[in-house]
Amino acid sequence: MKKAHKQIYQMLEERRTEILESIESDSSALNQLRQDHSGDVVDFASGSSFGEISSQLAEVEMRELKNIEAAMKRIQDRTYGVCEGCEKSIHTERLAAIPHTKHCIACQRAAEEADLDPAEITDWSVILEDPSLTIDGGIGDYGVNLP
Repeated sequence: MKKAHKQIYQMLEERRTEILESIESDSSALNQLRQDHSGDVVDFASGSSFGEISSQLAEVEMRELKNIEAAMKRIQDRTYGVCEGCEKSIHTERLAAIPHTKHCIACQRAAEEADLDPAEITDWSVILEDPSLTIDGGIGDYGVNLP
């Protein structure tokens, strides 16, 4: 494992631990709210709002956790840093900013322009070959220089 990848792996492990602790803490707080049936309507509404917010935060955290674990696996498999769209190297600056990313900025933007979630794209050739989303010919439009 490369030294840089080892550092990223360690950082991902730390973030994974933080998320797991946060989810556990949120779950405990939510369970406590459910057990507290006392109080008036305002308390109930406040508790319901907290529960809804906690649920949404847990969903975001679970998505991040899934992405982090996938990145850790890519590091172990030695495929980390390769875009799942165009199969070119993802710039180190992007990996530093979003260590669990699976896509280079050009593919990410092309998917967003096509109003698609990159994680749900199974056939990138459709995106990469779309002339209105010129990834190879129009990289300058994205302000990115791919190798």
